[in-house]
Parts: sequence; structure tokens; C-alpha cells
Amino acid sequence: MRERLHRRLEDVTGVPAPSWLATLQGPTVEMSEAEVAGLWSTAPASARNHLYLHVPFCKSICSFCNYERLRPSSPDQLTAYAEQVLASIDVLAPATQHLTFHSVYIGGGTPSVLPARLLDQLLTRIDDAFTWHPRAGRHVELDPQVIGASRVQVLVDHGFHHFSFGIQTLDQAINARHNRGPQDRRAVRRCLDLLRGVGTVHCDFLLGLRGTTPAGILAEVDDLLSGPNGPDSIDLYELLPTATYLAAEFGGDRDRFEAHMVPFRTEVDAPLRELVARHGWRVQGQGRHSYKLSGPNERLEAPRYGYTQLVHIEGHPINLLGLGPSARSRVFGAAALTARRAPTGHRYVGTTRGLAGEVQIYLAHVLRDADEVSFRTLSALFGPEVREVMALPIAAWRALELATVDEHTIRMAPMRTPARARALLWLVATEDIEHELARRQALPIEDAVAVARVPGPWQIAHRAGCRLTLERDAAKVVLRLAPSLDDASMRWVLEEGAEHASDPELRRAVRSLRRSLPPVSPRIGGVGPG
Repeated sequence: MRERLHRRLEDVTGVPAPSWLATLQGPTVEMSEAEVAGLWSTAPASARNHLYLHVPFCKSICSFCNYERLRPSSPDQLTAYAEQVLASIDVLAPATQHLTFHSVYIGGGTPSVLPARLLDQLLTRIDDAFTWHPRAGRHVELDPQVIGASRVQVLVDHGFHHFSFGIQTLDQAINARHNRGPQDRRAVRRCLDLLRGVGTVHCDFLLGLRGTTPAGILAEVDDLLSGPNGPDSIDLYELLPTATYLAAEFGGDRDRFEAHMVPFRTEVDAPLRELVARHGWRVQGQGRHSYKLSGPNERLEAPRYGYTQLVHIEGHPINLLGLGPSARSRVFGAAALTARRAPTGHRYVGTTRGLAGEVQIYLAHVLRDADEVSFRTLSALFGPEVREVMALPIAAWRALELATVDEHTIRMAPMRTPARARALLWLVATEDIEHELARRQALPIEDAVAVARVPGPWQIAHRAGCRLTLERDAAKVVLRLAPSLDDASMRWVLEEGAEHASDPELRRAVRSLRRSLPPVSPRIGGVGPG
């Protein structure tokens, strides 16, 4: 499948796929915490610097969530988590002394499951270990059902001024159906009352949860805006389903899900804008993927830096330092990494994509919601090399009539969300597509690599992520376990050592590996990059 896709790329664009892959995608890497510290010592000081603390615990696991999260089983588990984060700070903070941080965000999971004592311990260390801009933003996510006065006081004492929480829906029965617990209007109002006067408050709704309707969500937004002590801003996000959610709620049928989403895409926009205007609020964005609603209240405090992981929102290069398991880090123009649990400290996996990766991430987000982007903007952020980096996707979009491109602007053809997502795949190297499919379909790739065994003279010399290195005398091959691009199965790809492909013993080893692959769930139809 990978080879067929390569040929398709070449046929459509005239650009040799191997050349494109070398340009767009750096190698997948695995690094120790000490190696990551070395990377941070080279981070450009001219970028905006943000810190993200990931707290991977929730009181319950929502059925639609695709983030890494755990139910805390004991106070000792929370204490062990905090100790590991403190140890990471000891390793990474000295490498960032040349950087001034402009914001910190505590997300999850649900950070408010941490007791006040642990919150204070972590925040004190973060305050002391890093250099902070006087107007640094401080943001935290919370759960209305577990936040309390003591936790809020700790956050206020450490300068936190922006609080956010997910509502998704105010319907208690639908929340219970999705394993969110008994959250309802009363719990949300209690939380808003608790946060009155301590900072700005942001809430989220989801468009498309099974059991909700466009009219019902609009009524809930109206209810929230009509009541006393409401939030300062609201986001409405279109549901992006995981494979498990599609299986549980739509029998694994992507077409059924898309039919369910049609009313949310066609019956929300105009009534929402009318509703929001009636309350003196305003709507930002085109509404293709999300709506951002802003309230009329003016901020009385001096403006602070906001937190974001995205260059297109910042309008400036970004370094992102992630702390905690599964937290993402980005050193601008160098690497994008994700932390993984390890017996001691953390390991980090990701790519050293360089400039090409930065451009890819930027365009994927901008063109998801907008129809055009200017080369002037791209060059200001990434330099004149941006046109070379964009050679293949531009050629593909032109050939398939997905976009028009002139000297100044890339203009995408109008299309619905699924079609736009498919068009944006031309930005992404094939291996990245495969990894995203594997994650969405919950394929146990790393587990399968960990337990792989081979017979005969070819022996496993090294395991790393999704790869096996096999050696026989002085010969070496590298196999990568990847998902099929058109179904939920797994296959072995010969990545290095093609000159040994005809070796009958190697073929026997690969057949053995194929037979020993663990079973996977039935195919979830049409799962894409959503």
C-alpha cells in the first residue's frame, strides 16, 4: 500500500515521492530526558516560550475522549506522578535558562483532581525553576464536579487568572451516557459561582454528541448566556470521533456518523449568530470546525500573554516545553516530541522535522478552517525556503483542482470538513498518516513489536517504537510495523536493507512475524485524520 501511494503521488504531482519524504519528514527519534535537555539548550530565544503541565487523571473516562488519561487509583499514584514531574524539572529547567517563558497551561486529564497540597508543590517548583515574563499568562483546566475552594485558592496564589472547563452538554442523562458523571446545570453554575471575581472563565460545548441535537445545544448556550455570572468566552467544537466511539455509537459506520453530523453542520450557524448577537456577544471564525464566542465584558487587568501550542494563533514562532506523561514538546524548527512513561524519568518519541514540519503543522491548522493563506505570511514566519518545502502539496492540489496557487496566495476550493481533511493529507508524509491511522484505530503496534520473535539465522538486534532491526552476520534490515492505509490491519514494511529482500530465511522470518501479530478489532469504516 505504501508503494502504491508513492506511485500515486508521483503520477499526480510529477515529484518523486522519496525526494518529497526526505524534504518533508525528519526521522522518527526516541530520546532520553537528558538528550531532550540538550535539545532545549539550543532552542531559539527569539521564539515565544510556553510551558504545558499534563495531568493525566480524570474522575471518569469520557467515551468520546481521545486524550491520554487515567482514573487515579490511590493518593500514592498522584504523589508518584508529582515526584516524576519534579524530577523532570530538575533535568530540563537548567537547559532553558536562556529562555523567558510567556505562559503556563495546566491541562489533562483534569488537573483539579490533584489535591491542593500537590498543586502547590508543583507550582512552587515551576515558579522557581523557570524565568517568567512579568505579563506571563497562567491558565488551568478544571472539572466542575471536583474543583473546590482550597484548590482555587492555591491557583490564585500562584497567579492563575484564566480558568476553563468542558461542559459538552448540560443534559445530565447524555453526560451519564458518555461516562461523564452526573454533570448538569447545577454543577456548572456552582463552578461559575466559585470562580467569580478570580479571573476569566472559558467553557466548551461539543457539536455532535450522540443524543444531542442542534436545537438542544443552542438552547443550552442560550441558558448559559442568560444566567447570572456567566463565562467570558465559549467554544463550540465539532465532535471528531475516535474509532471506539464510532464502534459504540454508530456500529463502526462512518457514513452513519456523517449523516448524524449533517444537521450540526447546516442548522447551527445562522441561529447561533442570531442568539449570540441578542446577548451582545460576537462569533469569531467561519464555523467549519469550531465557533469561538466572546462576551462583551472588557478586561480590567493589564493584558497578558495567552497560551497556545499553535504558531498560526500566536503569529510568532513557538517553543513549547511539556511536563508530565504524554505531554507534547516543540523546539521551533528542530523537533516535535511526546513524553512517554518509563521506569525512571520519561522517554520522548517524535520527529526532528525541522522547518518542513513547522510549515506542515501551521498549514494543516490554518487551511482546516480558512480557505486561503498568503506566501507573505508564510515567509515572515518560516523564511523564503517555505516555497521549496511546499512543492509537493502545491503540485498535488493544482493537479487535483483542490486549490489555485499564484505568486501571492494559496486558495483552497470550498469543501466540507471531510473533503478538506483529505486534501490536507497531501501536507503529511506517508508514515505520519500511518501513525495517525494506527492511533485512531487503537492498533497495538508498539505492543506487537515488544513481543515479536523470529526463527532462524536472522535475529532481532534492536526494538524501537514501531521498528525491528534484524541482523544476520554482517547483514542488517529494518522492518517497520504499520497499519494498512485502507483497513484496520497491520503489516511489516521493509524500510532498510532491500538488497536482502530475496533471502529465503528473511522471508521465513517475516512470515513468522506476520503470523504472530495480535488480532485487531474489526475495521472501523472510513476512519480518517479528523
